Amino acid sequence: MLVVAIDSLVPPVGVFRRELEVKLGARVGINAYFTPPSPAGPCQGFPWHDDAHDVIALQAAGRKTWELGGDAASGGRVLLGEGDMLYVPRGVVHRTFGGDVPSLHLSVGLATM
Repeated sequence: MLVVAIDSLVPPVGVFRRELEVKLGARVGINAYFTPPSPAGPCQGFPWHDDAHDVIALQAAGRKTWELGGDAASGGRVLLGEGDMLYVPRGVVHRTFGGDVPSLHLSVGLATM
């Protein structure tokens, strides 16, 4: 499940967004991604894609696997747990998978002003 612009719906996230914009000198957008548990095996979030902006993924709850680089064999695979973060530069191809527990991460998009 995707919640676009969660910063406009949850006031503390909106404050965080505005503070990041000032400190980083970048336009910031924040979306939330929830992946339900999948006892049968990994549950794919989005298929391979890239973003036109830098992304900082903040894992808020549960775990999520990130694959980077276009295929699992040539790229990296990172498991984020609660409290972890991952920087994905603009243009890096990636996809995500949930697992056996609910997963929630915030995707902080950074566009240089």
